[in-house]
Amino acid sequence: MPFSSAFLHCCAALLLPALAAAASSSDGFQLYGYGEGIGGLPVLSDGVTTTSTGWLGSPNTTVFTNPSDISSWSNKTFGVPSASSSSKNVLFVNGTMDSTSDVVTDLLTYGSYVFVWGERGDMESLWYALPSDLDGIFALKWNSTGDESDGKIPITLKKTPPSTST
Repeated sequence: MPFSSAFLHCCAALLLPALAAAASSSDGFQLYGYGEGIGGLPVLSDGVTTTSTGWLGSPNTTVFTNPSDISSWSNKTFGVPSASSSSKNVLFVNGTMDSTSDVVTDLLTYGSYVFVWGERGDMESLWYALPSDLDGIFALKWNSTGDESDGKIPITLKKTPPSTST
């Protein structure tokens, strides 16, 4: 599978046009998904905004060929469903939703790996992907417990780009 194909398009439509993430510095970084048959497909794009409380997302306008398809949102907080939520969808929330108990927005990196701070203070990596109807496009999900969908692929999110042959 070519690495140039887009990876995780999620959110309301479960397809993620882009996600900008923030680390401890103002420099942005790209994230990649790794799993069976997913060898480092890009998850995120640049255009990073930093906050002290969450990871912010902005649309990646380079993936749209029609300007009317460009998302009208920006600077939304990246989150995952809490353990008490029945949802599996990774999502973006606005400032009014950040306080809800159904969304966890405490993400961190440990080395090049992306984790979520668990409810017991542990680092969790429960990412998985579901294939979409488009080849090379996957829906990013969180915590597959109870998800009976076919084709689930456990993945790891990392800041490490895939190696390429020269």
